[in-house]
Amino acid sequence: MPYRSESEITLLQKEKRKHPRRARRWVVWTTTFTVWAVLSFGSYYLAKHYIEGFQQQLNGIQQTNQQNVDQLNKSVADLQAQLIENKQNAQTLQQQFEAVQKEMAAVNEQIALTGDTIDSTDTTKETLSQRITDLSKQLENLKVVINKLEAAARVY
Repeated sequence: MPYRSESEITLLQKEKRKHPRRARRWVVWTTTFTVWAVLSFGSYYLAKHYIEGFQQQLNGIQQTNQQNVDQLNKSVADLQAQLIENKQNAQTLQQQFEAVQKEMAAVNEQIALTGDTIDSTDTTKETLSQRITDLSKQLENLKVVINKLEAAARVY
């Protein structure tokens, strides 16, 4: 065994102490870096997964909204078509109503012109009376239909 002085022994002991400290520091830094890297990657992965979930939900909501908008547009188009049809029906009925009014005016004029002759002919009187009654009924029916159409148009 070689002889060593106390100072050499002290230096050797200090060197032995330094190596374990260096190794321990290296392990601590490596462990810290590894933990930090795992936490960073895990956080990134969770955030990405969370955002993708929200994106899928938003896409689903967007599709549902688009379907609802399409359905509403179709309903509005159908209502507009019905409204146009009701306006056309109302115009047709209005024309019929005016025609009946003209016929009523013509009948009343004929009654005024014939005057005394109506009293002498019962058949003519009955025929005219029946025609007036029929025209009055048609006029009332047309008024009812026009009122219904106007009410339906107001609803739309």
